Amino acid sequence: MSAKNKESGEAFHSPGQHPDARSIVRMGNELRRLLLFHQQIGIGAYPMLEGLKNSRLRCHRSSPSMPALPGRKKVKKPTAAAGKVSLSAQKGMDVKAVKEIFQRIADCAQCSLSEGAALSLPARLPEKVRLMIIGDYCLDTSKEKSVVFFGRAEDEMLAKMIGALGLKQEEVYITNCIKCCCSDGNIPGEEQLQQCQSYLAREIAAIKPSVICAMGDLSAKAVLGKNEPVVRLRGKFRRYRYYEEHPAEVMVTFHPRFLLAHEEMKRATWNDLQLIQKRFLMGNVKN
Repeated sequence: MSAKNKESGEAFHSPGQHPDARSIVRMGNELRRLLLFHQQIGIGAYPMLEGLKNSRLRCHRSSPSMPALPGRKKVKKPTAAAGKVSLSAQKGMDVKAVKEIFQRIADCAQCSLSEGAALSLPARLPEKVRLMIIGDYCLDTSKEKSVVFFGRAEDEMLAKMIGALGLKQEEVYITNCIKCCCSDGNIPGEEQLQQCQSYLAREIAAIKPSVICAMGDLSAKAVLGKNEPVVRLRGKFRRYRYYEEHPAEVMVTFHPRFLLAHEEMKRATWNDLQLIQKRFLMGNVKN
């Protein structure tokens, strides 16, 4: 271990303690994950406290970050929870943060999709979120005031899925990884996903779900960071890409839009939903 690394590591230990190489590597990995998470939710600067001025630690980004949000307000640095977090525990939603995120979305002009309508904040937010569902994008471009998440036909199927799980609509938080409504001739891709990624990360941080159902390829990529199709990712629980900061299990499954065109995959989707039901919802399933 070099003198520089040793000196940096000692800044995190009390006098008389000498960290071993494994501890320093683990600490570096944890710090890197935390910094990457902060980049994704829009934190681009930290206050220069006296302790930081005296520290020789230098943090380098290991991957490119997304552009900072224009006119971004200063975001309070999240504090890591001590110990393990119970996945069954219900954690309160930060309603103020959710409303602020949707205001940011309404003001966003980072890509061509912003020329259309942005997703609207639901008139009534769930008091206790038992399941967070993340789709890809909304194809409804009508001017009607009723809330549409994925599309008219897709939402009808989604409502049946939620009912089959024994949940009420008000117990489920539904959103999309693409935050503007799209048309059939303007289907979003990688560029739009990158522009919306920070909004979704901040939204998940505010909702604090224990379990996420990611519907579709884009949604799966957004929450897992994996560029793999649904067929390879479905059928088992996976950890949210920023699990250390926000412990959430993710179940990937097919999007209702896909199921409308491929009804033969409904059985596989129901199997995925049953895994969520058995692990997280069985205590309160309707008879």
